Amino acid sequence: MEDTSGFYKRDLGGILLFGRYFVLSANYHLKGEYHESYEYPVDGWSWFESDEAARVALGFPTRLEEAFNAMTDEDKRKLLGLGG
Repeated sequence: MEDTSGFYKRDLGGILLFGRYFVLSANYHLKGEYHESYEYPVDGWSWFESDEAARVALGFPTRLEEAFNAMTDEDKRKLLGLGG
């Protein structure tokens, strides 16, 4: 399974930003190796152990929710055993 731990932030445009190993700014430098030493959030950035955990905490749909929402109504009914 892919390691998706890292720094995550919801930007003003509603985009999920991700910094796997570090985040650089004119005002700070967050390094993954020191993620346990920071007091979060740092300018909106927080450390999460997985993409799914970040999505839940920051109010984004999970990958499963995105996949389900992309399905047609007919496919959803089939998946849920409600006929086609």
